Amino acid sequence: MKDGNDPESELSRETFPTRPCGHCGTLNPTAAKFCLECGASQAKAALTPTKCASCGAEIPELASFCYECGAERTASTSSSPEHVGDGAAPKWLDLSSSGSEDSKVSGIEPQTSETQILSPTKTNQTSNPAKAESADDKASTRKKHFKIYGIAAAVVMIVLVCIVWFNGHPISPKAQYELGVKYADGQGVAKDDAQAVFWFQKAAQRGDATAQCELGLMYEYGQGGLTKDFAEAVRWYQKAAEKGFAPAQNSLGNMYESGRHGLAKDDAQAVFWFQKAAEQGFAMAEYNLGGMYAGGRGGLAQDDAQAFSWFRKAAERGYAKAQSLLGLAYESGTRVFAEDDAEAASWYQKSAAQGDAVAQYRLGVMYANGSGGLAKDDAQAVAWFQKAADQEQAASEDNLGLMYLYGSGVHQDFAQAAFWWRKAAEQGDAQAQENLIPLYARGLGVQRDEDLAESWSRKAAEQRNAGAKTESYEVQARKLRLTLPK
Repeated sequence: MKDGNDPESELSRETFPTRPCGHCGTLNPTAAKFCLECGASQAKAALTPTKCASCGAEIPELASFCYECGAERTASTSSSPEHVGDGAAPKWLDLSSSGSEDSKVSGIEPQTSETQILSPTKTNQTSNPAKAESADDKASTRKKHFKIYGIAAAVVMIVLVCIVWFNGHPISPKAQYELGVKYADGQGVAKDDAQAVFWFQKAAQRGDATAQCELGLMYEYGQGGLTKDFAEAVRWYQKAAEKGFAPAQNSLGNMYESGRHGLAKDDAQAVFWFQKAAEQGFAMAEYNLGGMYAGGRGGLAQDDAQAFSWFRKAAERGYAKAQSLLGLAYESGTRVFAEDDAEAASWYQKSAAQGDAVAQYRLGVMYANGSGGLAKDDAQAVAWFQKAADQEQAASEDNLGLMYLYGSGVHQDFAQAAFWWRKAAEQGDAQAQENLIPLYARGLGVQRDEDLAESWSRKAAEQRNAGAKTESYEVQARKLRLTLPK
């Protein structure tokens, strides 16, 4: 590091006052004719501004290229700057020809053309021609650097903007819920219950009512790998219900109505939430509210007219249980409307088509009897009994066994009769238990087993003592108006 007494410092500070180059901005001695950095002329005219022919930007008149667009100046529009020749110092800086008066004063030996010259801005600048760069090469290099730095800065800025944007605008709760549904159902992705729960929780925590209700269902029934937690189920139902989400309101009403899962039974609360959901046209809640009116529960006066009004609304919205209930009401008649088998059959068909087992059973009976405006058709009766029996509807299993016993609508098959009666009997159906007794006693369709016959006889007797009614095969067949084989 040079101190204030350094001859070179004195030389730079006192002997050569400086000014910036009009071409590249490097500080040069005021008397310099050429820039020691880029070699551009330092004549006064070089600093006069002119316009670039390519982009119109203002640049020094003698500049060799445009600082804005990088376009090179032609001979017709700019004067070519003179460059330092072979690396020797410029004439004006050749101290060897000026005597040695000044150098003696400052204590500096005269320098030859081969000596390295001290620049006011850079020391020990080499004059080796092999290492010197032309002004155009340096300008081209700077231009490339500017482009690289500009691109890098733009990329950094884009990344920062994206980070800020995503922090302020994350994926919406609705999108999170829909992503959970895709994982739960395996739609376009591998089915993954853990991921489904993860996204449902994300959406629920951000207030999405649909996700909150879904999470409540999963906690209530222990789905998606979650342990049953009825307190959590109620908590999420409550959040969604308070947002006006009808399915959650109905679910919360169901929990209060049944008093299950540790929640205190409260019919008034059940009615409150059923009404909230029913007023939004939610069919299940309409059906449930009808049931509360039918039973006069939750502070409601018993009212069949109101009950069936809500049942009909739910049925007309396509709710299968309400359609089946209306079919039963029309088949037997009520205080609200008269018996009407044709209307009953119509509602049974709508409900049965949606898979309601009770409606399928009653429709099978109507086909076997040829009632409700339906032509008698044992094959159709068997088909509907089969659908309901596949859902373990005991009365249909009992009737299906009877159809196989007599070969009505199917080939006679005692083994199949025994199979379906045994399924119904194991559910506690007294008639099926009674029907099994002669099959085991006589070995029809099963291996003869008097002990089993006696066992089923005792169970049937217990059912009869409890009020169950049983009938013979013949009575059952007559009630169904079966077409018996000759």
